Amino acid sequence: MKLPKLALENHQFFIILISLVFLSGIISFVNMPRSEDPLVNPAGTSIIVIFPGASPVDVEELIIDPLEAVINRLEDIKEMRSSAQDGLAVIGVEFEAGSDPDEKYSDVVQEVNSVRNDLPEEILSIETRKWSITDVNIIQIALVSGFAGYKELEHEA
Repeated sequence: MKLPKLALENHQFFIILISLVFLSGIISFVNMPRSEDPLVNPAGTSIIVIFPGASPVDVEELIIDPLEAVINRLEDIKEMRSSAQDGLAVIGVEFEAGSDPDEKYSDVVQEVNSVRNDLPEEILSIETRKWSITDVNIIQIALVSGFAGYKELEHEA
């Protein structure tokens, strides 16, 4: 341990050395580029499956479980959330920041298509959507009816 002894014997040199290190840190901090609103755009994809007449348990077993199994094979998954409702399955996949949104979206579409033939034939539609944190709705309104058809609701909207 000669360093403490050397520092005590040459204290003026070490004071100058420590001052230079401290000063270079301050200069680096001042010159560091900053942004008030940095652009952080994590990639995300939602899979929406419409399976008319299915209970939430059936939706989970027949739709969500197989889709989650193939999507879990993908890399850079930060979080995956799923929801099973009567006749509807929604799976949201968020990827790590810095991953390519277009590449991750096409990976998810490819995995969903690979398992499509194993899913029930009664599925009305499978929709895959790419999203980002900048896709924020100011207001969202839903028009729902237990007896009106799609065309009637579309006309009223």
